[in-house]
Amino acid sequence: MPARRIRPSHTSFTGQYAMKRVGASVEFESLIERNFITLMDFDRDVVAVDAQPLTIDWKDASGKAHRYVPDFLVNFCHPSELYIPWTPTKLRPWLVEVKSKEMLQKRWSEYQPRFRAAAKFAAERNIRFRIFHEGRIPNILLQNAQWLLRFMHLPVDLARKTALMETLAGADELTGNQLIAAICKDPINQRMLLPELWRLIAWRVISVDLASPVTMNSPLWIEQWSAGIPYAEEQPDDDELN
Repeated sequence: MPARRIRPSHTSFTGQYAMKRVGASVEFESLIERNFITLMDFDRDVVAVDAQPLTIDWKDASGKAHRYVPDFLVNFCHPSELYIPWTPTKLRPWLVEVKSKEMLQKRWSEYQPRFRAAAKFAAERNIRFRIFHEGRIPNILLQNAQWLLRFMHLPVDLARKTALMETLAGADELTGNQLIAAICKDPINQRMLLPELWRLIAWRVISVDLASPVTMNSPLWIEQWSAGIPYAEEQPDDDELN
């Protein structure tokens, strides 16, 4: 049960995002929050995103009591379930606040005490408190995620998957165009390979540079451990809160 309900609004961007991969709908109340959830949906290490997850009671310097509800709690896979090398930093759950950069700058003196309280609350529970603004949600990564999520839940096409993987494994690196051309020459059959190719890229079974626009001319390769999501401007737990 959320600590605070998000109600429909005519003055802000609210709604629910259906995370098919984890089988849950997550409420948001801004475009930046929806974009954040999109990246969490695309990150296959994420197993749950809860909106308005809990209430933190804290007191200011004068002793006055306050309550703060962070935007999201994000949980990740257990190490044994991961496809990629894990780090303790990532696998600790995230307690997340999502705000525009402009709002953070304008009201930082107001927000900072509650964020400090949240960071202390999180650290005591082996959780990482994180602040996301649009600068930490790279536009190119977001566009790639939005495109590839369309293919993530397609059924596996085993014959075409095998052809794509075996052909790419036999080369150090190929673009998407080169890969499908190496499998067949018929334009119709080439087009039929595309959904499975995009599905494999979406799941990072086939690797690509997600920090650059993903196209059929992007270099593709297979590696033992595929790279994780390249979130921007990584930060220590509370480097902005001191």
